[in-house]
Amino acid sequence: MTPSIRPAKRSDLERFYPDGLPGTMRALVVEVDGDVAILGGIVWSDPMQCISHVLPAGKRYPKLIWRIAKRLIGWMDEIRAPVYALADPEEPTAERLLERMGFTELHDSPAGRVYLWRGD
Repeated sequence: MTPSIRPAKRSDLERFYPDGLPGTMRALVVEVDGDVAILGGIVWSDPMQCISHVLPAGKRYPKLIWRIAKRLIGWMDEIRAPVYALADPEEPTAERLLERMGFTELHDSPAGRVYLWRGD
């Protein structure tokens, strides 16, 4: 089956956030063989956050990861407000992807490096 991008459903989000959603979200997923392998979205919170989750099956599709990233950039352009992201220290490509998206590194935190996308 060909991987496909679609809007995330509540059930998709609950899979990644079983203890409750971090806020109102707008998100996309990539389905691979009927299972969600990639999730990317924006959390409407204070401050706003850009999030992503890539399961092992999704790592085989870097072009689809970038396609979702470009859609997130478009959403952030529409929002025109600062958006924060946290680079997963366990994911070696996280920082490079955030920088390619236009995020700027702010500082390190115990959970990873904090990045900011300015909605100027």
